[in-house]
Amino acid sequence: MEFSLTLDCPQCNKASSVPFEPEAELPWISCCPECGKQFGIDSQELARQIRLFIALNTQLRESEEILSGSSIAVMVGNKEVKIPFKLLLTRFKTTFDLKIGEKKYSISTRTEL
Repeated sequence: MEFSLTLDCPQCNKASSVPFEPEAELPWISCCPECGKQFGIDSQELARQIRLFIALNTQLRESEEILSGSSIAVMVGNKEVKIPFKLLLTRFKTTFDLKIGEKKYSISTRTEL
């Protein structure tokens, strides 16, 4: 599974998606692909939330046998539409948005079953 963080660069203020290694030690440092400025994350709370999100995604992958035959029902007007989990997990990326202090973070991944 690949993970990336979408962060606003402190120098050029552009949102950039940068790869994230779940097992990386804090502080986690990266470079802005636009201007090259180094920036990072050193929040233990953010690291904890990221690891929980990764564990959730890992559990989804490990539950493929159950989820591949399951679906979610959504009511559209008076009709029920069933969406297979397999379709949801392969067609859409999962995004986890957090706010710690005044900073906003977006963590995204794509799970394929």
